[in-house]
Amino acid sequence: MNNNEGDIMKFFLICFIFLISIIFTTFGFTNPSYDTSTGILTIPNLDINGTPTFIDVSLLLKSDGTYSVLEIKTPPITNTTFPYTDKKDFDGESIGDLISSNDGSVWKIKGITGSSIEKWEENNYTIYYGTGSLEDPVNGTKTDYYMLIDGVSMVFFVEPISYKNTILTDKKDFDGESIGDLISSNDGSVWKIKGITGSSIEKWEENNYTIYYGTDSLENPVNGTKTDYFMLIDGVSMIFFITPI
Repeated sequence: MNNNEGDIMKFFLICFIFLISIIFTTFGFTNPSYDTSTGILTIPNLDINGTPTFIDVSLLLKSDGTYSVLEIKTPPITNTTFPYTDKKDFDGESIGDLISSNDGSVWKIKGITGSSIEKWEENNYTIYYGTGSLEDPVNGTKTDYYMLIDGVSMVFFVEPISYKNTILTDKKDFDGESIGDLISSNDGSVWKIKGITGSSIEKWEENNYTIYYGTDSLENPVNGTKTDYFMLIDGVSMIFFITPI
């Protein structure tokens, strides 16, 4: 390629990236990179209206100034729009714990960087999609999503888990319930705890809780037996496997 052709290529490249910037400023993309040796433009995450739409987009800029799509993938399906901000009681959550959000999504902590000496209480938190610019966590594994909690200097790498449906959301006084104990709900249903994973450093008091149906995406409990239902209590970093009686 002579100097004139090289200048033309640079012009096309500048125009192309400028066009991409105009288009995706409306939609949003993160950390694009261009490899001059291959002519490939890579866009790790492409969002539309705040929703992850495509990942690992690779475009080849050809000598005639046009481009072709080499690769494009779709992210895991979730109804959540990112960044997603919510508020809940926390309890010193660690790897393996679940986070239930008010939009119905449930998240599993897979990796953590940092530690906190701050209070664990009702905090605002935000879940972001796209971790290409972040280093691997100090503990656990890296995922495509990360969570930041106000007042807590830690990065939580999380992933959505699937379940079939929500049975109920309620509020009641708790008292350090364990395997074999019964939970009575305001709708008249009664549930028996059959298995537990995790432990709690927080207060046992009047807490919101949610019961879900569908545990295929969850591992067997550390203690007891797995059932088709699980319960999460706000402010208590434990998973309760329960069954109706």
